[in-house]
Amino acid sequence: MGRMVNLLMVFIIGVALVACGKQEKLKENSQTGSVAVIKQEENNVETDIIEEKPEIEQPVNELPQHEYITTYHMYAKRGAVVTDYDSTTGSFTYIGKCEMCGETDGMVNNMGPTYGGSISASFVCKNPNCSMKGKSQPVEIGCETSGEWVEK
Repeated sequence: MGRMVNLLMVFIIGVALVACGKQEKLKENSQTGSVAVIKQEENNVETDIIEEKPEIEQPVNELPQHEYITTYHMYAKRGAVVTDYDSTTGSFTYIGKCEMCGETDGMVNNMGPTYGGSISASFVCKNPNCSMKGKSQPVEIGCETSGEWVEK
C-alpha cells in the first residue's frame, strides 16, 4: 500500500509539472481590442499579440442636400416703368407711365412676388395737354423666373 501511495504521488507531481511547464494564458486589453496570448514553457516566456480591430460603425451615405434658388426678372410691358426689383424675393416697385405723352405718375406702387406671367393694373394720366387725360390706361408688368439647384 505504501508503494501505491508513492506511485500516486509521483504521478500527481508529474502531471503538475507538465501542467506548469506548458501554460497558455489569455490577456485581453479592452481599450484597444487586442488579445495577447502568453505561452510559458519552463523558463522561456513568449508573447503573441493578435490584433482585433474594434468594429467602427460606418456612416450612412447621405445624399447631398439641394435647394432650388429662384431668380426673378421684372420688366414693364406697357403703361409703367419698373423702378426697382429684388431678384431673390420677386418684390418690385413701379410707377405708371402714359403711352401717349410719356408722363409718369408720381405715385410709387409696391408689389409682392409673382411667379411668372404678368401683372395687370391701371393708370390714369393727369397731364392736361394729353388726349388720354382722365382716361384709364392698362398697365402690364412682366415677370420671368429662372433658377438653379444648388447644394446647401
